[in-house]
Amino acid sequence: VDPSHGRRPSRRQAGRRGSNWAVLRRWPWYVIIQWPQLTRLTFATGCTDVSLHANVVLKSHVVVEGVTTIGENTTLFPFGCIGGPPQDKKHVVGEHSALVIGKNCLIREHVTINCGTSLDAGTTRVGDACW
Repeated sequence: VDPSHGRRPSRRQAGRRGSNWAVLRRWPWYVIIQWPQLTRLTFATGCTDVSLHANVVLKSHVVVEGVTTIGENTTLFPFGCIGGPPQDKKHVVGEHSALVIGKNCLIREHVTINCGTSLDAGTTRVGDACW
C-alpha cells in the first residue's frame, strides 16, 4: 500500500527520504549538483566557472564558487568553502582572481580556501597530493 496516497509527505517522512526541495524553495540561488560522482547534498553557488576534473568527490555541504579548478582524484570533505572571494581588504571587487587545486588532494572538514588577489598573481594554487 502506498503510504502517501497522493498527499504531501510529513516533515519527518520528507527528511527520511532525503528530500532537498525545501532547500531549493527557501534559497533559490543555490544549485544542487546532480553529477553521479557527487553526493546528494552538495551545494554550489555561482558555479559557472567551476571546473571539476575526473573522480573529484565532494562530500555533503561543500560550497564551491568563483573561478575554481579542482584536479582529478581530489576529495573535499563536508562543510568546506572553496573558491570564495579573497579576504584581503586591498582586493578590488571585479579584479580577476582564481583558485587551482591540484591532483590527489584531501581537503578535510571546515576548510576555507579563497581565490588569490591581484597583488600576488591573482591565483591561489594548492599543489598535487596535498592533505
